[in-house]
Amino acid sequence: APFHLPVVYQDDYFAIVNKPEGVVVFGHKNGGYGRNTVKSTLPYALDPPKVGTFSVMRRASPVHRLDRATSGLLVVAKTKPAMQELSRQFKERRVKKTYTAIVSGK
Repeated sequence: APFHLPVVYQDDYFAIVNKPEGVVVFGHKNGGYGRNTVKSTLPYALDPPKVGTFSVMRRASPVHRLDRATSGLLVVAKTKPAMQELSRQFKERRVKKTYTAIVSGK
């Protein structure tokens, strides 16, 4: 695996991973991140859905993003219906997000 990506929860439909700071979620075509993205690390970190699971995506994909400098929980879809439903919930702001800042100095 390109880097350690802790899995907090997973089932056959979606997963929650703990993204470290300093890593991008999605690479750009010519962004130079190579395999050092969350999306490219997911196949190494996640178990594939059971055989027979409906509408499995070829590769699990993050439903949203977190900035490179931000660490935290990231929701990942494993099936197309999960991606559609979870994306809808983010779009409609039904997902509650909480941010904590750690500051040092004056």
